[in-house]
Amino acid sequence: VTIAIGSLTNSNVTAGGATYYKVSVSNVGGSSTSSTLTFTDTLPVGLTYDSTVSATGGFVCTYVAGSRVITCTSSTALASGDTANIVYKANIAANATGSLTNAVIMTAMGGDTRTPSASGLVVGSTSVSTNKTAAQAVINIAPPVSQSR
Repeated sequence: VTIAIGSLTNSNVTAGGATYYKVSVSNVGGSSTSSTLTFTDTLPVGLTYDSTVSATGGFVCTYVAGSRVITCTSSTALASGDTANIVYKANIAANATGSLTNAVIMTAMGGDTRTPSASGLVVGSTSVSTNKTAAQAVINIAPPVSQSR
């Protein structure tokens, strides 16, 4: 099982706006998953979860207000070669600046015997490896556009 994340809105976003993340969980093994699949996304300071826009593969996402942690779980078997896609919206704080790195990690691997690990993630890297159990995406925050009258 592998995981990837990307920003659907672009890597350059505006403070006070929103971004959409797409997380893809893929079964690269030779058989269907045999137990629960779960990943977590601890949003960086400056982002707050808004809503799950879409989810395939039986994934359901939960969020505890104030925690910055999104947990998405599926007990539906993911067939060999299949991918589940989850899209959610995050709001960007009006005072956010610089770059924000958002990382996801598998916490239940659906029967995959590897131990999930974020090792090997390089801050700012957008490369995706076929054996990753963690992934990240970087967005760059621009100041809000001021409107003059």
